[in-house]
Order: sequence, then C-alpha cells, then structure tokens
Amino acid sequence: DVPGPDLCALGTTKTVSFPDSSRPPMDVYITGAANKNSNRAVIVCTDIFGIDGGQKKQVCDALAARLGCVVVMPDFFRGDACTPEIFKAGFVPWAQQWQPEGVVADVARVHEHLLAGASFVGVAGFCWGAWAALQAAAAGHATAVVFAHPSHRKMCANVVKQDCDELLLQALGAAKEGGRPALRAALLLPAGNDDPAHKAGGADEATLTKSGCEVGIREFPEMAHGWILRGDVKLPVVSRDVGLAVDLIVDFFDRKLI
Repeated sequence: DVPGPDLCALGTTKTVSFPDSSRPPMDVYITGAANKNSNRAVIVCTDIFGIDGGQKKQVCDALAARLGCVVVMPDFFRGDACTPEIFKAGFVPWAQQWQPEGVVADVARVHEHLLAGASFVGVAGFCWGAWAALQAAAAGHATAVVFAHPSHRKMCANVVKQDCDELLLQALGAAKEGGRPALRAALLLPAGNDDPAHKAGGADEATLTKSGCEVGIREFPEMAHGWILRGDVKLPVVSRDVGLAVDLIVDFFDRKLI
C-alpha cells in the first residue's frame, strides 16, 4: 500500500536524553525491528514541519517493514517546528536556530543510543532534512544517503553559510569512528520545481561522481517540492509517485546497506 495519513502509524515515540544534559531531550519516532541477520538501520530526517502530519510516520513504517530493520525519525526541533505563518514571515531566523553542530550531536546520540548494533546506516533526508542528512554524512554517520526533494544547497547558501560541495566531499572522506564504512552512494529524488543543482547533470552529481561516489537520480517532473511526505495521496498522480519514490528508496538502501 502507498503510505498515507489514513494508515495508522505502527511505531512509538521515545524520548532520548543526552549525557550531562548537553542538549535538551529529543523525541524520536521508532518503528520496525531488525531481522535476526540484519545489521542495518535507517535515520529519516524530516522537513521543517516536524515529525507529525502528512504521511511521515507511515513512510517510516513502510521503509522499516520492507527493509526489515529499525527506522528512526528524530524531532530535531523539539516540538518547535516551523509553521506556514513562520515560513512566510521569517523562515531564515527560525532556521538559524538549528546549527550543524547541534544536528550532528542529535544524529550521533540517536546512532549511539538506538542504533548501536547497526553497522550500515542509511540516512534519508526530505527537504530541510536533506541538509541534516548531509551534516550526518559529513560527520561519518551514513553509509548511503537519500536526498528527497532536497534543499541542502539553499540551506547552505542562505541560512548557515556553508560550502555545500565541500560538505559533500567531506562526507565521502569523513573519518569513521568504530570502523563504520564511508559514504558509498547517494540517491537524489528531486521534484519538478526543485533546484536544477539536484537534478541530472547538476552540481550535486558533478561533485559526488568526480570523487567516485555512486549517484542515482530520478526526477519527478509532475510533483512539487515536499510531495513524498506531505503530498495529497488521494490524488492518483501523487499516490503513484509517492509509491514509486518509496520503492526507489527501499531498493537503494537494500542494495547499499550491506
């Protein structure tokens, strides 16, 4: 079935604390269970609107069921997600609250506390979450990464003033603690109205492939930014492309998290 908001979420929400209260506690949606022979897991980094709404939890459930592993979705925003009103009135000041070092610390804690047994970790980032996924990969927390209707270049250029290409290269060469494997592959799933830099022949592909990373790209020209997590799946064309995107993510992680 195509993940949609009408399906009951199958996972649970757990509050994760940080040693010495170095960061505020963080809720994490957890779904699925590792098969006895599985040593992989997936971290989902959501859009600016947080872990609730749309079909976010249902997408996590689908990935967990089909990959046979644990999937976690951290609430990086601690309940203070963006709203349409904030987005229109002052997105940049809101977004600047979430700096790279904090995102990396959150991912590291999730990895350590909830995914300690996983040797291969995939990170799927959606919209803003693609930037969070890039931070995770640059810090050595991803074997494979999905950038879905991504906005990491806009975040780097307009919010945190990072060099996006430098981060992509850092992700490919990041030192791995505990013998974790390096980032080996990336999958980009841009919408029709997304930045051409994320599409075939764009800057993401150029930077990653020249350093030997395997890159897959599938554009969805009929979709608008954000459709996988928040698109109206009652519309046949949206349902079709949400289903196809989930299929591609499952196939990608199934091949690369080994």
